[in-house]
Amino acid sequence: MAIQTVTSIDEFKVLVAEIEAQEGYKKPIGFGIARVDRGQKNAEKILQANFGLINWGENFGSAAVFIKSLQEAKIDIDFSGSEFVATINENFVANAMAAFAPLVSEATGDAHKNIQVIKTLANMDDIGKNFRIVFLFADEGPQSVEAVYLKLYALSQGKAALRGVNLNGAFGV
Repeated sequence: MAIQTVTSIDEFKVLVAEIEAQEGYKKPIGFGIARVDRGQKNAEKILQANFGLINWGENFGSAAVFIKSLQEAKIDIDFSGSEFVATINENFVANAMAAFAPLVSEATGDAHKNIQVIKTLANMDDIGKNFRIVFLFADEGPQSVEAVYLKLYALSQGKAALRGVNLNGAFGV
């Protein structure tokens, strides 16, 4: 299945409400899509994550759309952990574009920056394994490089209070 193209703002709001009403659903503390650099000897090893945009205590409608887009791309989301990280693909991007359809034309400048990220990804030839999405559901010690970088971005952009995020074990991830 895929997300059917949403045609109005009201329909978008209904979609978000339905997603957030899923059993076990949690609003994330923070989330974002990162371009990752992988190891040369071990391509599964993430060396760093670069976020063009991070969301920290905001944009919960976009989070819901991203979660549904992952689900429609056959990626099961574990809401029980403190974080969830997944590689995104073209199917994810197509689903997100369908959900955001009534807002795409407004996504310029400072408006709808998450949609701008999706529009950029939609125009790329091959996103392959280079882009990952991360959701933080609880502020516990990070379990992934992507979560470490998301927290560091939140601190450096002033979205999280200094000494306000748990980075215990960050350099051992």
